[in-house]
Amino acid sequence: MTVSYPQTPKRSLAPDARVLASVAARQRRSSSGVGSFARADASRDRCARYFTRHWTGDLPLLVSCWVNALLTASFAHAVIFSYYFLADKADIPAGISFAASLVLLHLALAALWVWYFVGAWRSAARHRQRGGKAAWAGLARFVIVIAVFRVLADFAEISIPLVYENMQIALGDNRFGDNDFRLTRNGTELEFSGGINFGTAQKFSSMLDAAPQVRVVRLNSPGGRLSEANTMAAEVRKRNLITHVVEQCHSACTTIFLAGRERWISASGKLGFHEPSVPGLKGAPLRDVIRREQDKLLSMGVSSAFAARALSTPNESIWIPSHAELLEGRVLTRIVDESRLATSAEPKEIRSSERLFNLLLRKTSMVRAWPETYL
Repeated sequence: MTVSYPQTPKRSLAPDARVLASVAARQRRSSSGVGSFARADASRDRCARYFTRHWTGDLPLLVSCWVNALLTASFAHAVIFSYYFLADKADIPAGISFAASLVLLHLALAALWVWYFVGAWRSAARHRQRGGKAAWAGLARFVIVIAVFRVLADFAEISIPLVYENMQIALGDNRFGDNDFRLTRNGTELEFSGGINFGTAQKFSSMLDAAPQVRVVRLNSPGGRLSEANTMAAEVRKRNLITHVVEQCHSACTTIFLAGRERWISASGKLGFHEPSVPGLKGAPLRDVIRREQDKLLSMGVSSAFAARALSTPNESIWIPSHAELLEGRVLTRIVDESRLATSAEPKEIRSSERLFNLLLRKTSMVRAWPETYL
């Protein structure tokens, strides 16, 4: 008797089509990743070789002298614009950090221009060896020499003054002379006298914080740093204070004066105006600063004719308008009688008490501003 068993179907040894597709897809992804890394490495190698070939003068004269000149100048201007744009938006304060970054920026730009000039000169020297015409090599060298002098002039007129100015600020700014704050009239008036230096706005704010009863700010200043004056003006507007000039208020000081809710001047008081000056700025950037200052004057209610004349006065000179011109230009709101001022004719005991109050207040404000110094 023959016994038959059910036969088990034989499995095919050929892999399933879906498995093959999955494996193939993984291989493609893997090879794609390796390929992208390889392409990135190759791109970096080409870039490095490009910079090296330019430096050694191995690039064609057209590329080395003309194309790279355009690329270098465009890159340098883009870097400078981006740096100052970001610094302005981030409101980075002047100081050692800003000065150091400025030095590093201009050193990097100097190195970039050295790279370009050396490479372009070497390429011009080898142009005839590559079968080029001597006339083109001579023209390239002439253009390079002109460009060297132009870049050196820009560094001398823009970069060096700008870096020097910020280094002065970082190392201790006293360019416009000492200044002083003093409370009068039982602490309701704060008198500021002297130059506006870096750090003056911080002291001004600290004094106002320590004396919230102040209603009038008396100004006696030849001017100083516009950025500090703008910060002080913002404090005046925020606290809705009255500004008053007894003797003089020139240049950047007028920015503080014009921020007052009311703007007073004594019979002997003088205001002086001229266009702003920023070390290292000229041409279009300086015109942009002047335009912003003019817009600021107009926003404070000053007449357009007065603003135009004030900002058309060269920075080396100063325009001191008469009181009639100040009233006509909507700069003043009031001419104050001299008898209103706190003078030396006040009783001795009042002056003594105010002097003591000033000493106590100044100590309080300094402790708040620099607590680590007064532990």
